[in-house]
Amino acid sequence: MLDLNDCRYFAEIADCGGLAAAARKIGIQKSTLSRRIAALEAELGVTLLERGPRHFRLTKTGQQFYTRCAGIVRNAELAEQAARSQGAARAVQPEPLADAAGAEIAGENAAPLAALDSLVRRQDIVQSYILQNIRKKTFSSGDKLPAERDLSASLGVARQTVREAIRSLEMSGVLRLERGARGGAFIREIGSDGIAYAIRNMLILGRLPLHDLLELRASIFGQAVRLAAERGSEEDFLQLDRNVQQLEHIRRTREQVATVRASTEFYRISARASGNRLLAVLVDAMADIIEEMLTQMQTWPFAREGEIARRDAVAAMRAGDGKAAEAIIRAHCEETNRVLFDFATNTQAI
Repeated sequence: MLDLNDCRYFAEIADCGGLAAAARKIGIQKSTLSRRIAALEAELGVTLLERGPRHFRLTKTGQQFYTRCAGIVRNAELAEQAARSQGAARAVQPEPLADAAGAEIAGENAAPLAALDSLVRRQDIVQSYILQNIRKKTFSSGDKLPAERDLSASLGVARQTVREAIRSLEMSGVLRLERGARGGAFIREIGSDGIAYAIRNMLILGRLPLHDLLELRASIFGQAVRLAAERGSEEDFLQLDRNVQQLEHIRRTREQVATVRASTEFYRISARASGNRLLAVLVDAMADIIEEMLTQMQTWPFAREGEIARRDAVAAMRAGDGKAAEAIIRAHCEETNRVLFDFATNTQAI
């Protein structure tokens, strides 16, 4: 019979998009995790993962096994929560928070959360408690959440319920987890990590066509430069000038792969100059994913063309011609999308 821990390890690898990230999250050595998965594949007599220096993906069998593994692990966790919740009802002491219908479910006269019928509902309430305290500024960016045992005691739920709620909020980019004596769950600064993580996993699991991602890339990168032309300052344009100069210098003096960061940084600067914080987060997430693909390609046939497009776009932005700047960047992205799509399709890089 399979070891349930191995099922959990495999599910974490699929969720995290690689061995290294999964090992950090679980808290074990990457080599140990690799051996466990190799042993699992040997026991099953199938290949679950295809991995190399430039790619990682689940095989077709691996995707099917992941679907079943995730369900098995989740059912085991729910069974543990159900067992632990028996007789563990405690009065709820934190600040009142509202359920989906707007009624207060915490406070002096509230029933214990452990009395709720649905385990999933208890997890939702833990998440709502955390999110409402973030909205009220009780928890601010960078703050560390109370320990699991304290949240468990005050909310009247099992620690596993708290752990699952925190894990879900981490995956959505609200929290970040740190290990060690001073570790714990911290409120994230605004950023793109959660969005990039979700998109990457959807690509790996085949739930998001790569074509859709690249199509959106051309659209939002173009929108970023258009808004930057309308709202950007001369300092923003100087930053873009310096970026293009840096890109040209790197291309002339170093290997092409070294130009990747500067290439994507152009769009990050433009998005910040747009004054739209949500657009900046989306562009940042998209740039992270494209950066990974370009790094795996090593060589890039549009390095010189990219410099020209960026320089022309900055000139249009300075002139206040947002439509022209957008047209330049969209055309460049649509041309390069074809190369990215072919590369990813042929190498299964995503």
